[in-house]
Amino acid sequence: MPDRVPDINLLPKYERESSLPYILFIILTVITVFAYGLITYYFFSTKSKLNKADDRYAELDKEVLSLQTEIDGLESAQASLKDAVTFVEQYDMPTSYVIKEVNDTLPDHSYLSFYSYRNQKVKVRSQFESLDDISLYTTRLNESDFFNDTKIDVITSFELGEVNEDPEDFHEQLRYEADFDLIVNRYYLKGDLSEYE
Repeated sequence: MPDRVPDINLLPKYERESSLPYILFIILTVITVFAYGLITYYFFSTKSKLNKADDRYAELDKEVLSLQTEIDGLESAQASLKDAVTFVEQYDMPTSYVIKEVNDTLPDHSYLSFYSYRNQKVKVRSQFESLDDISLYTTRLNESDFFNDTKIDVITSFELGEVNEDPEDFHEQLRYEADFDLIVNRYYLKGDLSEYE
């Protein structure tokens, strides 16, 4: 028997391999996953910003449309105003002559208490001492070239101060107020009125 047992190792020889490729694989996998996550985040973030920009663009487009409509409306209003000014200038009438005529044709001791001019119609209220003065005033207005028509609406009487018992003072105390409707002769009024200046 041999004195020594030979050293026999039936197990295969195992050599430890380097872990460097494994570490590189792990690092590359982590970098790839991180890059994929970053790209996904930027994609959705950019898509959200693009949607917001589209919404804002649509709002601005509506605002531009609204402002353009408003500008068109203002331009048409301006054109309408120009037309209105032109129309009014064509029908411009010196109505101060009308009030002068109404006042100048009053009989003595008669007073104009109300005057209104609207749309070629004149309303006048005057105070008179007698009914004859009202008749005289109506005749003068009918004969005036300034008016086409004269109508008396209302005649009222009123007492001026205290009534005196003396019959001779009766006409001095009692006065009359008459309302007139006059239609202005616009053709005469637009003519040459230099004689009234």
